[in-house]
Amino acid sequence: MKISVITNRGVGIVRSAANRHEKCEIVDCVSSTHFENTASELATKSGEWWDGATGTITMVRAGNGSLKVSVSFPATSYAQPLKSVGLRVKAQGDDRAHVLYAVSDGNTAIALNRPYTCDYEIPINVSSDTIEDVGSEPVPGLEDYYTKSEVDNELKNYYTKAEINNKGYWTEAEIDVNHYTKTEINNGYYPKSEIDGGYIANASYNSDTNTLTLSSKDGSKQINLDLS
Repeated sequence: MKISVITNRGVGIVRSAANRHEKCEIVDCVSSTHFENTASELATKSGEWWDGATGTITMVRAGNGSLKVSVSFPATSYAQPLKSVGLRVKAQGDDRAHVLYAVSDGNTAIALNRPYTCDYEIPINVSSDTIEDVGSEPVPGLEDYYTKSEVDNELKNYYTKAEINNKGYWTEAEIDVNHYTKTEINNGYYPKSEIDGGYIANASYNSDTNTLTLSSKDGSKQINLDLS
C-alpha cells in the first residue's frame, strides 16, 4: 500500500515564507527502511525513524499549482530498501529542516544497490518567488538513460584494469617466467629416498674380525673394511 502526505509543518513554512515575501528551500530528501500505512502517522515521524541514506535535490520547479522535485540517492554498501522518503524544506535564516512531503510504500522492491533517481510532483500552490528553481528538467525521451554523474558515481565502486595490475598481483605470464614449475624442481633435486639410500648413516666395528662396517640409513648399501 502506497501513501503520501503533505505535512502541516512543511506547508506552514512555505506559506509563512510566501506571506513575508521571503525564500524557503527544498534542502534534501531523507529516507527510511521502514514503511507506514497511515498518512497522519507518516506526517509526524521523528528524525530517528528516517534511518536511511539522504538524497540530493537535483531539480526543483515551482508554479502551475504544483512543486516538482527530482532526487538522486547514492548506492549503499548494504543495498538499503527504499521504503519511505521525505522531502525536507527549510525557511530562510533557519538551520532546521522539516519534512514537507512524505511517501511510503511497503510493497516497493526498490533498493539502493546502485544510484537511484526519483521524481515527485507535490500538489501545492507555490511560486518560484518563494521556492527558487534548481537544476534542469529531464529531457523527454531520456527517462530510461543514466546521466553522466550517475554513471561516474557507479564506477567509483569498481577497479580499473590498471589499478588491479598495480596492486601487487602477478599475471599468469609473469608467474610462468619468474618461477620454477614442480617438474623442474623435482628434476633438479634428489628425492628423500635417494638420499637415505645413498649416504653412510651407520658405522660399527667388530673386534673379533678386526673389520669396520659402514651402512646406509635404510641398510640397502653396506661396506666392510678389513683393518688387518
